[in-house]
Amino acid sequence: MNKFIAACLLLAGICLAQDIPQFSPDGLEGIKAFRIKVEDITDTTLAEDGLTSDRIRRFLEFNLRGNGIGVADSAGMPAQATLKAAVQTQMNGEERVFVAALAVEQPVLFVRDKNLLGMARSWNEIALGQSHESQSAKLIEQAFAKLLDSFITAYWTANPK
Repeated sequence: MNKFIAACLLLAGICLAQDIPQFSPDGLEGIKAFRIKVEDITDTTLAEDGLTSDRIRRFLEFNLRGNGIGVADSAGMPAQATLKAAVQTQMNGEERVFVAALAVEQPVLFVRDKNLLGMARSWNEIALGQSHESQSAKLIEQAFAKLLDSFITAYWTANPK
């Protein structure tokens, strides 16, 4: 029961801290290239198990390119939007509760003042999980793979070939 309560508290805190609306794939229409940004993983045990921000970034870049989706790089492809990845974890004994998130943010102009530039989220999905501490890195990687599959499907729905 303690595991269930810890998971509920973590999820409730995350949901209260940010609005998580459902997005239409239309928000991805016309984007040719994405900048990849992965938040630092602060859970040192995950890093010891090989799950680092750099590993997630390389995984995202490789799979986006492999699926024909542009990734902004030093070769001159400019980014039109940012694909952001983040993971939050909380330990409860030997169990780790985690939330993995993948989101797209794009620059927007404000109607009231065309000189103001902001960022708006146009696509977002999260994955929730719980595992034994020894299996967490593997399960978080699998969660990012599912999130990326969902993103790729949404992208190609909005941008049919």
